Amino acid sequence: MRRPLIGVTGDIEPVAGSATGAYRVRTGGAYLDAVVKAGGVPVVMHPDVGLATDYAKRFDGFLLTGGNDPDTTAWGVPMHPKAVAMHAQRQRFEVELLKVIDATDGGNTPTLGVCMGMQLMGVHRAGIGALVQHLGDVVPTAGQHGGEGRDAAHPITATADWARSELATITPDASVTSHHHQAVDAAAISRGNKLRVLALCSDGVVEAFDDPERPFYVGVQWHPERTPDRGLGQGVIDRLVEAARRRMPKAP
Repeated sequence: MRRPLIGVTGDIEPVAGSATGAYRVRTGGAYLDAVVKAGGVPVVMHPDVGLATDYAKRFDGFLLTGGNDPDTTAWGVPMHPKAVAMHAQRQRFEVELLKVIDATDGGNTPTLGVCMGMQLMGVHRAGIGALVQHLGDVVPTAGQHGGEGRDAAHPITATADWARSELATITPDASVTSHHHQAVDAAAISRGNKLRVLALCSDGVVEAFDDPERPFYVGVQWHPERTPDRGLGQGVIDRLVEAARRRMPKAP
């Protein structure tokens, strides 16, 4: 059997001094290494909105990586002064990709969102009101989540739904590595959007959610590709690739 193809998102970086608008698509090698280690084949996607449907039909799973902040003005909401907008083309592509994933194969293509990728998944399901634009405004312990150019390690606490999720075989008893100043609002994502909270930080920040009606539709606020714990790190990527393998057609 072939190995699962996993579409991986990347940042768009303009080439300095280019007179033709040249750019690069870049993603962290740790994401790609983790997919390979899990038995998958990572493919960094060209963020062209017109290709979203082709990707949804051809790939066995998706990994939405971290990055800068969603540009909330696209939803008619001013950006927080401390927010740094992701590239507009990347945002348009990933918003479209999530819509197309919903509309392809019953929405059952395994999808994992990491950090900003998770936040986009939450906004896609629950609207821009689900995004907490700056944790420092609402959480006194925001510093334990990293941000401002640094990672931070902190423990998470599983909810009762963790044991009924695709992450059930992972024991959430170690610290995770995070780097973010935004998050999703627990009440907003749980309000009629078919998402459920799987884990929280001690300060109430949502650390993981899923859609229990799909084979694997999971968001994690931490960076598994940089988390040393085997389960909460590589183990999360393993579950994505395992779910993608289960969705592949059986060989005759």
